[in-house]
Amino acid sequence: MMRIHSEDTADLRQQVQKFEKARNNLLAVILFTVVNLFLSAFNADLTFLFSATLPQFVFAVVKAIDPDTGSNIFIIAGLIIAFITIIPYFIFWILARRARGLILAALIYFGMDSFLLIILVLDMESKASFLLEIVFHVWILYYLITGVTAWFKMRDVSKDEFKAILQEIKPNKTISTTSVSTTSSVSAGSDEQIAEEERDGV
Repeated sequence: MMRIHSEDTADLRQQVQKFEKARNNLLAVILFTVVNLFLSAFNADLTFLFSATLPQFVFAVVKAIDPDTGSNIFIIAGLIIAFITIIPYFIFWILARRARGLILAALIYFGMDSFLLIILVLDMESKASFLLEIVFHVWILYYLITGVTAWFKMRDVSKDEFKAILQEIKPNKTISTTSVSTTSSVSAGSDEQIAEEERDGV
């Protein structure tokens, strides 16, 4: 019976890890999308992967109106609208631990973003240049799907149990640091003791 319980606990830890990987990838989408928006606003010839298509598309459309007006107001408006489209990702990410079903909402929302990317790519003449963007979207979709699968398997797990497992699987840097410090202290203490014994012997 203890062996079965141990296997269940190990499986639960694995599902929590998958769920957290999905959240981490979602956070990467948020951060890189924000960075790309600012790079685009300053006309930088640099973009990063791991970003959503919809915010950048919205910003590009609104920004395109700007040259006709001679004002930067449309760039600002484009950024505001683009950031509004990013807000759902942030909500899904920050609240997913409390309401784990939001990972499914994140999958649906990013799935719609991926569908938009496919439509844009099909309308482009040079489709090869978007190959990495497609690969990235597939990457994120994969992790979100595994996150949704993990959530489904953990649907009967309480919030307290989920938090407890989450604390267990976090990198235990504090303990590692403490162990190193303790080892160093013991080693230093041993060296001092040996030195004192040598002096007493002399």
